[in-house]
Amino acid sequence: MIELLDIRKSCNTLLKTNFPTIPVKAQDIEKGFVRPSFTTIFDEVKNVTLESLIETSLKVYVYYFPELNTDDYYLHLDDVKYKLPLIFGNKLAVNDRFLDVNEPTVNVVDGIIVFEFDMLFYQDRPDSKEENAEVMKNLHYDGSEV
Repeated sequence: MIELLDIRKSCNTLLKTNFPTIPVKAQDIEKGFVRPSFTTIFDEVKNVTLESLIETSLKVYVYYFPELNTDDYYLHLDDVKYKLPLIFGNKLAVNDRFLDVNEPTVNVVDGIIVFEFDMLFYQDRPDSKEENAEVMKNLHYDGSEV
């Protein structure tokens, strides 16, 4: 079963692999943040229980807080804005699945890069009894009306 922690680990691994010199931090951005750094946040998380499935939808935000005192500040921002959608692509590998990355956008808000995308996926309910049900062997039908 895919949990939010699994999605966070996949996002953060992509960031660490592609930007090895920039730390990925779990930080409360309302209280301040480290520069330079990345932070991954989830919003609008919804889990809808269907008969035997769980439908999960969420919005993923990747914030990048650049170093302010560099001569090539705008070139660096452009480089990160360009690379983020490329490294995430249209699928995110999470555990043994590839989840769709929908409607990715990159914006700069107050000097902070905000990369966001939506996710929607389905998975079996952990309490689903269908997994343990015996598979039907043969069905015999004689064609007569009941």
